[in-house]
Amino acid sequence: MYGAQDFWNSDHASIGYLDNDPKSLILKGLHLIYKFQKDTRGRFFEKLENMEEMIDVIFLLGRMYYKIGFNDKLEETYNEFISNFSNPNKPVNYENLKTLFEQWMAFNKMGKISQDKMNTLRNEFLKREDFKNYIESVFLITRYYIHKKQYKEALEELNRAELMELCSQNSILEAEREYFFGIISKRHTSEKLLPPMVYFEKAYELIKDNSITELTWKVLYEISELYIDRGNLNKAKHFITYTRELIYFIAERIQSPRLRAAYLRQDERFNTLKKLESFYPQF
Repeated sequence: MYGAQDFWNSDHASIGYLDNDPKSLILKGLHLIYKFQKDTRGRFFEKLENMEEMIDVIFLLGRMYYKIGFNDKLEETYNEFISNFSNPNKPVNYENLKTLFEQWMAFNKMGKISQDKMNTLRNEFLKREDFKNYIESVFLITRYYIHKKQYKEALEELNRAELMELCSQNSILEAEREYFFGIISKRHTSEKLLPPMVYFEKAYELIKDNSITELTWKVLYEISELYIDRGNLNKAKHFITYTRELIYFIAERIQSPRLRAAYLRQDERFNTLKKLESFYPQF
């Protein structure tokens, strides 16, 4: 049977991470939603009886657009999300997912979130033992604090006992946590932090034998920059080349031309590629 991980690997080459054992209905639904036009998706939803699974399907689609940086489609998917589930019998997780959807849009468009809403949401996900979205919330809050140069607050998020426990069970999540430590250490001096290279190299060790993800090229890029700063051009060249190849590799695995273009136009990837090109004359 064509499973979710197969779908994710074939079309998205991992823009984020999925559970190791995801619901097959959600994943097949995500595949259908991605392939079908909106009116066809509507008929598909009518055939599903479980509202929570329907919510999960649209939510996963929105999460994909958030990770890619395709803001128009993210907003369109949000509107579909609220229009499909505006009846009085909404599942209990509807409001929480709706709020996270809204915070994704706010951060992608304006670099902002509602700190009060996100703090409440993070705690609510933890209370309900929705650990995947708890981690998603903590990492979004962390990204926001780093963006605002509030490094003390970012460190507090990353050092939450519950997050540390959950990340210790998953090498990709632990690598992402180390990556954030590296970013903070690179931009902020603190006796509590190790040199940034220590964090980035640890992150790389955690993910190098796993499937390629967005985190892979981000870690490699940071390592390449540090080698450039040290004047170690021979080592930098390997990481620069690898980083560039990985971004284009992921892009090529996205079958939709519009999604592929949105992926490459997203500010962080676009600026990274531009900076990587600027390194080449040094070699």
